[in-house]
Amino acid sequence: GLIFVFNFHVNNSIPDYEFMVPEPGTYQIIFNSDDPEFGGHGRVDENIKHFSYTDPETETAYLKNYNVNRTVLVFEKQK
Repeated sequence: GLIFVFNFHVNNSIPDYEFMVPEPGTYQIIFNSDDPEFGGHGRVDENIKHFSYTDPETETAYLKNYNVNRTVLVFEKQK
């Protein structure tokens, strides 16, 4: 039930990065490697709720986020 998003590029962050999720809903970041606690730079706001979008043609649910370089994010669907 967890979704892992990786960006190991040295310089390039990806705005509006889209990725599929198993079901529509609200997702929350539960792990952020950019947190200063883990030696990161604190560039990711973990308090933001991420609401899924649905592609009208395929009915596929997906999320969008700013995929910060040199980070790993883990998302979990909220109940």
